[in-house]
Amino acid sequence: MHLFYSFLILIGLVISGCNGGSKEPQKIKVEVDGENKQEVSQDIKEEVKEEKFEESSIKILPHFPPSLENIASDTFDSSFESESRNYSLVGGASFDIDERRSGERSIKLQNTNDAINIYNIPVKEGSWYMFSGYMKVKSLPSDVIRFYIGYTNNGEHIHSVAFPLISTAKTGVWEEFNMPLYIQKGKNITDVKLIIRNVGEPDFKAGVISDVWIDDLSLHKVKDSAHLFGFTKPSIKKSFNGSRVKVDNLGNFEVKTDQKYESFFPLIVYPAGAYESWKKYKQKGFNAIMCHNPVDGKGAVDAGMYWVWDLYSYGVNDLSGDGFDRFVAEYDKLKRENPEVLDKLLYFYWDNEAYFVFDSFKIYSDKIKTMDVDVNGDRNRPIFMHLDFTAGNKNYHNDVFELIDIQGTYANPLLYQENDRLSYSYDFKGNYNAEFANFSMFENISNTKIPKTIFVINSPQDANLENTIFAALARGGKGFAYWKDSGSQPAIETRPWWNDFSNISSKIEKLKPLLRLAHWTNWELLYTLKDDEDGIVVGKRDYGSKRCMIVASRSNKSESVTFTTKDREIKEVYDFFDNKVASTGVGHSFTLLFAPLQSGVYCWDK
Repeated sequence: MHLFYSFLILIGLVISGCNGGSKEPQKIKVEVDGENKQEVSQDIKEEVKEEKFEESSIKILPHFPPSLENIASDTFDSSFESESRNYSLVGGASFDIDERRSGERSIKLQNTNDAINIYNIPVKEGSWYMFSGYMKVKSLPSDVIRFYIGYTNNGEHIHSVAFPLISTAKTGVWEEFNMPLYIQKGKNITDVKLIIRNVGEPDFKAGVISDVWIDDLSLHKVKDSAHLFGFTKPSIKKSFNGSRVKVDNLGNFEVKTDQKYESFFPLIVYPAGAYESWKKYKQKGFNAIMCHNPVDGKGAVDAGMYWVWDLYSYGVNDLSGDGFDRFVAEYDKLKRENPEVLDKLLYFYWDNEAYFVFDSFKIYSDKIKTMDVDVNGDRNRPIFMHLDFTAGNKNYHNDVFELIDIQGTYANPLLYQENDRLSYSYDFKGNYNAEFANFSMFENISNTKIPKTIFVINSPQDANLENTIFAALARGGKGFAYWKDSGSQPAIETRPWWNDFSNISSKIEKLKPLLRLAHWTNWELLYTLKDDEDGIVVGKRDYGSKRCMIVASRSNKSESVTFTTKDREIKEVYDFFDNKVASTGVGHSFTLLFAPLQSGVYCWDK
């Protein structure tokens, strides 16, 4: 997220909520008087015990496998057995009969730009799909693999929608990769093309880079996004137990103050202007600043905030120059001369924009692990990696290497970066700004071992910031970062939400006990507004004796939405923030009236 981001092409890929089944419940109209809601005597903001998980309980689960009732007739399923498929091999890509997951052969990608192109896979507009496949390597790290999804009309390219990375956490086994795909409406889309491409090997000098094998690619149509996210507990991730900062296996932060740990929800801004002006961020509710060096860090602390140490300016992607030595010297000086500033450091930040970096970043990672320690030699703070799609983290945290501790990504459309090693040009048509495709995938990528934490929203997608934030919170966000104030982007004071951000941050502060809970449940919630570009994002929580939902309507018009649970009748539904009745249940259902792009949190008795 540095200056060359002004060259980004925004790629729209959608994840917008969970409609829990194929049969819609009967819509029941309930009148809500917004001015005279009934007061509720019971305070629903009761203290609840945060759900924790033992590391020994970690189980690796696959994504939700498509069942027969969810697979559509236009499902594509390929094990590369038939020569009649609409696919081609590019460069040195070849069939391999010795390495295969099923059938008689797989595809081997040995060199940079080796690729598999698959064409004319029929799809339907306004429908959800799960794209998945399997990848195998013999050593780590392996070449970096990327897959591309393009909208087409009878084979003619319309719009490219995804460019995520894939990598593996294990060697010698077939490991699944997957991604949800929503087909936009009104784009004249009849089919899609898939491209799996080897985009190069990392700068790994200590061993042999493995060849890559791909097999069993599929695109399954599913009923709705609820079959992709939200019903089943995912694999449990590893926690980071630092002496100054802790991040549990759900991604929740704790910071040490006065010899005790306190829960912390990061609200981070990429700043602009002189240090004395940074107090404006504090006044609006931000609590941390992205900093390039300890001098910036002191400016953040003087403004009453925490700080994050961005490693980019030290040449973390390229070891030429004196960046590494300068970083170490600045850390040592900070520890000696300004320990009070160091105490307010949240984490070390790597904005991974190259994807091929390995050895150079490993030097920084190894040094931080030995340098940033307490008197007992225990680590103080985690190393965070931002990446534009979650699956790429396994190149940096796997069975062999653990260069990062926590991760985050965007909660707005996927981004295509021109500094990729590929040379091609794709048209971008449309302006579909629904979010969460990449951010939602953290829980169900096989063998991902570190938790998701911070979601980033870029200023070009910030017009409805509160709605976007609440949608990301519904998907399990544990912190928020805004990129950025001024520079290549508009000044933060000019943004439509700036004067209201103190209200947004106050709501998040009130929500902290609920946000720290597991962001999945074992109960089902159905609703009548579909999960498409005009739909609704819903996140379910078990909150003490309550059931709650974080909701963000993505619709630009007023909506009456009926919600239904199957296991018990509902009496009253309370607004989390004012404890007033928002709706009265009728049997197992209740209805809420949403203004355009309205968000909120609602609870009812279990």
